[in-house]
Amino acid sequence: MQSSDDEKYPPGKKVETVFSVMKRKFGESLKARKYRLQIKEIKIKVILDNLSRMISAFAFLILFL
Repeated sequence: MQSSDDEKYPPGKKVETVFSVMKRKFGESLKARKYRLQIKEIKIKVILDNLSRMISAFAFLILFL
C-alpha cells in the first residue's frame, strides 16, 4: 500500500526537493577545490541536514506529545 505522497509525486520530485532544501541551507557552491575533499564536504552537509531533521522531529515529539 502506498502513501498519498507516493501517489502525488514521482520519486524524482522528492529528491529534487531535498536537494533544493540543502542548497538553501548550506549554499550552492563548495569551498573545497580537490575532488576528494568536495566529496567529503558533500557528505558532511548531508549528515548535518539529517541531524537537523532528526532534531526538528525530536523537538516536535517533545512539544506535542
